[in-house]
Amino acid sequence: MKGDIRCMSGKDKATVSMVLGVLGLILAVTGLGFVISVILGIIGLCYASMAKKDGYTGNERTMGFIFSLLALILGVIVTLVFIGVVAFFIDGVVNGNPYFYKIFPPYLNRWK
Repeated sequence: MKGDIRCMSGKDKATVSMVLGVLGLILAVTGLGFVISVILGIIGLCYASMAKKDGYTGNERTMGFIFSLLALILGVIVTLVFIGVVAFFIDGVVNGNPYFYKIFPPYLNRWK
């Protein structure tokens, strides 16, 4: 069947892995889609693995694996940092965390 993943060659799967890895890295670095970069990193790693199973060991597969792995790691780190910042902000506003008011300007004290 045309368009089926089983019909793709190892080189095509490696190319898909590299493209997904680069897109994931761009999204993670810019902060626009750090959760999407995690998903693209996982899918890119799967395609790199499938390319290796097909016997393709060219540079596209290696770069796809590296880019996808970096997108996955960076996406997870940025996601955790984002969750930490949001949790810190919510804790500072709701519970009156003193560190929150030391970091942010005094006009935020009206929320106390």
